Amino acid sequence: MNTKELFLKLLSYKSITPDDAGSLDFIEKYMSGFSALRVDSNDTKNLLLYKEFGRGEHLCFAGHVDVVPPGDGWSSDPFEPLNKDGYIYARGTQDMKSGVCAFLQACKKATNFRGILSIVLTSDEEGDGKFGTIEVLKYLKSRDFLPDFAIVAEPTCTEVFGDTIKIGRRGSINGVIEVFGKQGHAAYPEKSTNTINLISPLLDKLTGHNFDIGDENFAPSQLVVTDIRSGMEVTNVTPGYLKLMFNVRNSTKTDKNDIEDYINRLFDGLNFKLTLFQGAKPFVTSRD
Repeated sequence: MNTKELFLKLLSYKSITPDDAGSLDFIEKYMSGFSALRVDSNDTKNLLLYKEFGRGEHLCFAGHVDVVPPGDGWSSDPFEPLNKDGYIYARGTQDMKSGVCAFLQACKKATNFRGILSIVLTSDEEGDGKFGTIEVLKYLKSRDFLPDFAIVAEPTCTEVFGDTIKIGRRGSINGVIEVFGKQGHAAYPEKSTNTINLISPLLDKLTGHNFDIGDENFAPSQLVVTDIRSGMEVTNVTPGYLKLMFNVRNSTKTDKNDIEDYINRLFDGLNFKLTLFQGAKPFVTSRD
């Protein structure tokens, strides 16, 4: 396969988190000459490929084959790549099957590397990320096989290809706020406790809230509301329950406790429940 053929093949897999849709089996066969280990955990598939060319440093390429759901608005099947006007359209073209394709092809063609080349691929990067790369790193540590250097081929360009190389990663904390009120008839609002009314005065303090000011490596840790649901989709019943979901891509200056404390203070006095899910954790590595 040439690079374009490999890219189109990877894009054809309907690998919505955490389902790899068989793509890792294909990659394992495609990368013949590399030793393969599966480090699957729960519903997540993880593949480790490695090849020793000689004595030297261990360089690892890391990435993921899973993609977010395609959503609406496509003019073509998101898992049947469309080549149009010099662009390829499909779910996962940027994040991150193009990057995976690039380093697979580079490693497959490598002949004179001095050391060890390895590849780590997971099917759960776009989800909670609890059973993916973390589990592979635990395994590598137990085998005393941790890489000396790692390159993650996530899309980081801002304007021109190759203009940005990131040396760290923000964390990801997901939250669900459930607010409980009392359902009623719209004609008698005084007899109900409308959950939309309860949170309306709080939204400007919630949406877009920055927990820190950022630093030279990271933007501020901002709360992004991703979903609000309440009511019965009728016009004459006031809602007695509301569910709000959010995400915080946090820097090293903000953690789960900071977010929990802020939400609890903001919603103090309301009947509510907060659930937080810690996904990836932030880190910064060296530029050298």
